[in-house]
Amino acid sequence: SVYDFYIITDSIRYAYCNGQLVNDMVSNGKRTRHWQMAKDIPSYLASVAVADYTEVKQIITTPSHTIPAIIAARAADTNAVKTAFINLPHAVNIYEAKYGLYQWNRVGYCLVPFNSGAMEHATNIAYPQVAIGTTAYEASLMAHELSHHWWGDLVTCETQEDMWINEGMATYSEMIFLENRYNYQQYQNQLLSMLSDMVQFGNFKEQQYWPVSGIPSQYTYGDHVYKKGAIVAHNLRTYLGDSLFFDGLKYVLNQKAYKNMNSSEFQLLLESYTGKNLNKFFQNWVFNGGYPVFVIDSVKYQSVGGGIYSAMVYVKQKLHGAPQYFDSVPVTVSFFNNSWQSFDVKATLSGSMTVFTTTLNFLPQFEILNYDKKLAYAALGDAKVIKNTGNVSFPNSKVSINVMNKGIDSSFLYIEHHFAEADSQKTQTGKKYKISNQHFWKITGKLSNGFYAKLRLNYNGNIVYSGYGCMDTCLASFNADSITVLYRPHSASDWREMKFTKYPSGPKSGMLYVDTLLIGEYTLANKNGIFTSVKEFEVEKMQEIKIYPNPSDNIISIELSTNRNDMYDTKIYSSDMKLIRTLRLKTGEKIHIENLRAGTYFIVLKNEKGQCYFGKFIKN
Repeated sequence: SVYDFYIITDSIRYAYCNGQLVNDMVSNGKRTRHWQMAKDIPSYLASVAVADYTEVKQIITTPSHTIPAIIAARAADTNAVKTAFINLPHAVNIYEAKYGLYQWNRVGYCLVPFNSGAMEHATNIAYPQVAIGTTAYEASLMAHELSHHWWGDLVTCETQEDMWINEGMATYSEMIFLENRYNYQQYQNQLLSMLSDMVQFGNFKEQQYWPVSGIPSQYTYGDHVYKKGAIVAHNLRTYLGDSLFFDGLKYVLNQKAYKNMNSSEFQLLLESYTGKNLNKFFQNWVFNGGYPVFVIDSVKYQSVGGGIYSAMVYVKQKLHGAPQYFDSVPVTVSFFNNSWQSFDVKATLSGSMTVFTTTLNFLPQFEILNYDKKLAYAALGDAKVIKNTGNVSFPNSKVSINVMNKGIDSSFLYIEHHFAEADSQKTQTGKKYKISNQHFWKITGKLSNGFYAKLRLNYNGNIVYSGYGCMDTCLASFNADSITVLYRPHSASDWREMKFTKYPSGPKSGMLYVDTLLIGEYTLANKNGIFTSVKEFEVEKMQEIKIYPNPSDNIISIELSTNRNDMYDTKIYSSDMKLIRTLRLKTGEKIHIENLRAGTYFIVLKNEKGQCYFGKFIKN
């Protein structure tokens, strides 16, 4: 729709609306301002803001035209506004270069007394007063809202189920601003922060791994839309390459200007311009949920003479919440020489295992997959050159090391945290483990002679959305007494238990200090196949029950707010999760525990409706 606004106020207040100010008239102590938006906008973008505003004006010059900019603010805020919007001209120029010409008559922001985000009203962005006075918000608010004049205002998602076209692309535009105003490292930092948030917490926060297209209404403005949407845009750039990606986006915006669009149309328009078949990309990244996880399984080198070596590379694909393997995925494999210089080879990955060969003019010391981080999937890593003793943090992979002896020279370490199920045990003789189906680490690099370090891993079975939360709900839903560390030097070896020291910070969380860091893979597990006998229960989704008295000498009661006639299949487990007793209980019935040894026990109940409950008690 197009709009004419006639806003009447007292004489000291000014109304700001979308579009062009046509008239400002004061009569009999009343001010009437007429604004006109002559271009089609969705109705939700129409806006009126009234206050004792004054204006901070800029003229923004781009290679093609000049654009007036008006920031409406109270007089006391004008100096802070000048600081907060110092990079506005850069943002306009960046987005014009990447997305095409700014199509509106002005750039406009209006300060409002609101502290929960901003709103992208076309030419009249509602901007929170609390955000001014610093450039700290310039990407997440100033640039994000400006970018909506391409993604959301110029082209709008057809339905809220495709909100990623608006908000995911605007969140991605924050990264584009950071890259082009500052450097690619800042772009990458924001990407990795969002990726870490999504693969660790996303399915817990929003109940499952949603596709970005078809998002349910309760998550229209959730993390899958904003963060996963931005990750999808980043990966699309990697699939297409910069030139096709940005020119393709310009084509889409031009074809759909002042109209709405759904994800299928987005795909077809990009295919029309680029000549690329994007069906697999959109099926994997847009219309299905979850992520792939890629890991180098093994590499076989062979000398072919003249200092030339052939490399046969086996890359395994695992899944993080995705319903099927991803196909035609472009990724870089980096081969490192003795000086830690890398030679990059492009590969296309599909299915559970991809095998490809390449030739090199040196014998590599080690290999790293996706070292350039051009593809965002459910793995995050850090590279460090170790020159001194002391603590070294690997923030992306959520580990740290304590270097006790740096060795005779520097060492190179790359630690990557994979959010996927670790490989299972190869042999079932001897100890059996319940191996984590949530994450594992791979450590690659070259250690100096004499190098010695301790490795610190963190575990947490609590559903909390910060730190190390949600990482080990499969192993530590009850407690973490039985968690252990497994290691193998390479995929052909079986897992073995490492010597470590545990420092609990709670019943389900803590730190594990592995005595000696080695190159290879690490994962967490429960000893003796713990939880295998309660596999039918989704422990992390159970409701916790109250048990009293607790501790107890001989009898316990369970408090359940359910029908007193309900019957429960009940199992009692020891602290190492060995099944001790099976019984059938009615709500409110007491349990005799006189014959149990002193210690900690867990109890699991399941009723005829399939509802599950668990609790913990101590026998004196």
